[in-house]
Amino acid sequence: MRGSISKKNNKWYIVVDIGMVEGKRKQKWFSGYDRKKDAEKDLPEILKRIQDNMFSDPKNMTVNDLLEEWYKTKKLTIRKSTIRSYETIISRIRDDVGTVKLKQLKPMHIQQFYNRLLEKISVKTVKNTHGVLHTALKHAVKMGLIPTNPTEFVDLPKYKKPEISVFTKEQINLFLDYIKDEEYYLSFLLALTTGIRKGELLGLKYEDIDTAENVINIRRARQREGMTELKTEKSRRKVAVPPYVMAEILKNKKEHKTKHSKFFANLYEENDFVCKHNYGVPYHVNYLSKKLHQLCDELNFNKIRFHDLRHSHATLLVSSGVNLKIVQDRLGHSTISTTADVYSHPDVKAQADAIKNIF
Repeated sequence: MRGSISKKNNKWYIVVDIGMVEGKRKQKWFSGYDRKKDAEKDLPEILKRIQDNMFSDPKNMTVNDLLEEWYKTKKLTIRKSTIRSYETIISRIRDDVGTVKLKQLKPMHIQQFYNRLLEKISVKTVKNTHGVLHTALKHAVKMGLIPTNPTEFVDLPKYKKPEISVFTKEQINLFLDYIKDEEYYLSFLLALTTGIRKGELLGLKYEDIDTAENVINIRRARQREGMTELKTEKSRRKVAVPPYVMAEILKNKKEHKTKHSKFFANLYEENDFVCKHNYGVPYHVNYLSKKLHQLCDELNFNKIRFHDLRHSHATLLVSSGVNLKIVQDRLGHSTISTTADVYSHPDVKAQADAIKNIF
């Protein structure tokens, strides 16, 4: 079986010789590419799939069959922490339109699928589902299984970004004062004074603490699926902490070494994690979130998510006039536009202060 690259109408195509069928040479063409090198890159995979009989009877292939084949390759390219989300979405698609024959899948099927989902889940989750299905069907188009991608002809629900909920400076002080004698005090103190993500907080180790520079080094994140090393330059970063926070980190380390480990003896778990129970076991990924809701009830605060502690930190910095570039670096945003979009919303008083010396 041979494959070649051919140009037609300013597009590049993969052409595979299937062989002689009823005395005639049969070829299979795979959809147009804008660049020759993209077609060349996909040629080996297409030849392999044809040899594996993936395309032997495409008229009977279902959405389930496509998802199974597509995900085998996709799984190799996504982060371990993202696999669970993909598999949840794929299961959702399978349960609804999975048995539909791929060649019979119409925009109407998908539109009705999305409408049913909207009765049960959020707009954001529906859009995430659309993203996975769209990518899988785009792959089917590229492989020559269907002529067009039916997801391109459906109407997606409009997503309204939720308003950010934050603690005020006064609430932060009350909150920290309320929990100052609890084992989780340091975890919440770090969240509020650094703005790091919950996964980054749970992945923090004492080896990441630079006492000479008063900074913590963010290198990894802990999710349900386990530990993930941060890969991008922006996410792997140094975050400065106030001296009193550094003192609290060192105090916590000393107490675990000289007090808690002796009290719990053989039950104590030795490890280098900063955020953990007094008996040494690192916090479960949901523990601090549940504790936060409990504390909000006790303090009669509006309930906020753990991620909103990060928003609280950033909002306090921006409202205090801290340069957005510094806020971006602390939060680990890939671009400053992300920081600006989320946090650059001055209130009416700020607007008044800005114009009073101009007009």
